[in-house]
Amino acid sequence: MTVGDQGKAFYDAFVSAELAKKAGDDAEAENLFRWGVSNGRQFLASIEKNVLSARESEKVPSAVTLMTKGPSHDFVLGRMYEFAAAEATRMLPKREGGYGMWEEKERAAAKILLAERRPAAFGGK
Repeated sequence: MTVGDQGKAFYDAFVSAELAKKAGDDAEAENLFRWGVSNGRQFLASIEKNVLSARESEKVPSAVTLMTKGPSHDFVLGRMYEFAAAEATRMLPKREGGYGMWEEKERAAAKILLAERRPAAFGGK
Protein backbone atom coordinates (compact mmCIF):
# COMPACT_ATOMS: atom_id res chain seq x y z
CA MET A 1 0.00 0.00 0.00
CA THR A 2 1.40 3.41 -0.93
CA VAL A 3 1.56 6.25 1.59
CA GLY A 4 -1.36 8.00 -0.11
CA ASP A 5 -3.43 4.82 -0.02
CA GLN A 6 -2.52 4.38 3.63
CA GLY A 7 -3.70 7.92 4.42
CA LYS A 8 -7.06 7.23 2.82
CA ALA A 9 -7.39 3.75 4.31
CA PHE A 10 -6.78 4.69 7.95
CA TYR A 11 -9.24 7.59 7.70
CA ASP A 12 -11.84 5.29 6.12
CA ALA A 13 -11.19 2.85 8.97
CA PHE A 14 -12.04 5.63 11.44
CA VAL A 15 -15.28 6.47 9.59
CA SER A 16 -16.12 2.76 9.40
CA ALA A 17 -15.39 2.31 13.12
CA GLU A 18 -17.99 4.94 13.96
CA LEU A 19 -20.48 3.38 11.53
CA ALA A 20 -19.89 -0.03 13.13
CA LYS A 21 -20.54 1.51 16.54
CA LYS A 22 -23.79 3.03 15.27
CA ALA A 23 -24.72 -0.33 13.72
CA GLY A 24 -24.30 -1.99 17.11
CA ASP A 25 -21.16 -3.98 16.21
CA ASP A 26 -18.75 -2.99 18.98
CA ALA A 27 -16.21 -5.72 18.15
CA GLU A 28 -15.95 -4.54 14.53
CA ALA A 29 -15.73 -0.92 15.70
CA GLU A 30 -12.79 -1.82 17.96
CA ASN A 31 -11.10 -3.79 15.15
CA LEU A 32 -11.41 -0.91 12.69
CA PHE A 33 -10.31 1.66 15.27
CA ARG A 34 -7.17 -0.30 16.20
CA TRP A 35 -6.30 -0.91 12.54
CA GLY A 36 -6.82 2.78 11.81
CA VAL A 37 -4.59 3.88 14.69
CA SER A 38 -1.81 1.48 13.69
CA ASN A 39 -1.85 2.57 10.06
CA GLY A 40 -2.39 6.20 10.98
CA ARG A 41 0.80 6.16 13.06
CA GLN A 42 2.71 4.70 10.10
CA PHE A 43 1.20 7.31 7.79
CA LEU A 44 2.17 10.18 10.10
CA ALA A 45 5.72 8.79 10.44
CA SER A 46 5.97 8.75 6.64
CA ILE A 47 4.69 12.34 6.48
CA GLU A 48 7.44 13.42 8.88
CA LYS A 49 9.99 11.89 6.51
CA ASN A 50 8.45 13.78 3.55
CA VAL A 51 7.67 10.53 1.72
CA LEU A 52 4.30 11.71 0.39
CA SER A 53 4.56 12.88 -3.21
CA ALA A 54 2.20 15.46 -4.70
CA ARG A 55 0.52 12.74 -6.74
CA GLU A 56 0.06 10.51 -3.70
CA SER A 57 -1.31 13.38 -1.62
CA GLU A 58 -4.30 13.57 -3.99
CA LYS A 59 -5.48 10.20 -2.60
CA VAL A 60 -5.52 11.46 0.99
CA PRO A 61 -8.73 13.09 2.28
CA SER A 62 -8.29 16.84 2.73
CA ALA A 63 -9.29 16.54 6.40
CA VAL A 64 -6.24 14.35 6.95
CA THR A 65 -3.81 16.64 5.16
CA LEU A 66 -5.04 19.63 7.16
CA MET A 67 -4.54 17.95 10.55
CA THR A 68 -1.08 16.34 10.39
CA LYS A 69 0.56 18.62 12.97
CA GLY A 70 0.24 18.33 16.73
CA PRO A 71 2.12 17.55 19.94
CA SER A 72 2.06 13.77 19.24
CA HIS A 73 0.83 11.30 16.66
CA ASP A 74 -1.83 10.02 19.05
CA PHE A 75 -3.11 13.58 19.60
CA VAL A 76 -3.35 14.12 15.83
CA LEU A 77 -5.06 10.76 15.33
CA GLY A 78 -7.56 11.62 18.07
CA ARG A 79 -8.46 14.83 16.25
CA MET A 80 -8.79 12.92 12.98
CA TYR A 81 -10.99 10.29 14.61
CA GLU A 82 -13.35 12.96 15.95
CA PHE A 83 -13.59 14.49 12.48
CA ALA A 84 -14.21 11.05 10.93
CA ALA A 85 -16.87 10.29 13.56
CA ALA A 86 -18.66 13.54 12.72
CA GLU A 87 -18.49 12.65 9.01
CA ALA A 88 -20.01 9.22 9.73
CA THR A 89 -22.82 10.82 11.73
CA ARG A 90 -23.57 13.25 8.89
CA MET A 91 -23.95 10.27 6.54
CA LEU A 92 -26.80 8.83 8.60
CA PRO A 93 -30.48 9.80 8.31
CA LYS A 94 -31.67 12.82 10.25
CA ARG A 95 -33.66 12.31 13.43
CA GLU A 96 -37.34 12.08 12.61
CA GLY A 97 -40.29 10.41 14.28
CA GLY A 98 -40.20 8.68 17.65
CA TYR A 99 -36.91 7.70 19.22
CA GLY A 100 -37.38 3.96 18.70
CA MET A 101 -38.17 4.47 15.02
CA TRP A 102 -35.18 6.72 14.47
CA GLU A 103 -32.79 4.44 16.34
CA GLU A 104 -33.68 1.45 14.14
CA LYS A 105 -33.47 3.57 10.96
CA GLU A 106 -30.01 4.82 12.01
CA ARG A 107 -28.79 1.28 12.81
CA ALA A 108 -29.99 -0.05 9.44
CA ALA A 109 -28.42 2.84 7.53
CA ALA A 110 -25.15 2.43 9.44
CA LYS A 111 -25.01 -1.27 8.49
CA ILE A 112 -25.47 -0.46 4.81
CA LEU A 113 -22.90 2.35 4.84
CA LEU A 114 -20.43 0.17 6.75
CA ALA A 115 -20.72 -2.59 4.14
CA GLU A 116 -19.96 -0.03 1.42
CA ARG A 117 -17.12 1.73 3.24
CA ARG A 118 -15.34 -1.15 5.03
CA PRO A 119 -13.36 -2.43 1.98
CA ALA A 120 -11.81 1.00 1.48
CA ALA A 121 -10.79 1.03 5.11
CA PHE A 122 -8.56 -1.96 4.49
CA GLY A 123 -7.10 -0.58 1.25
CA GLY A 124 -9.51 -2.51 -0.98
CA LYS A 125 -10.78 0.47 -3.01
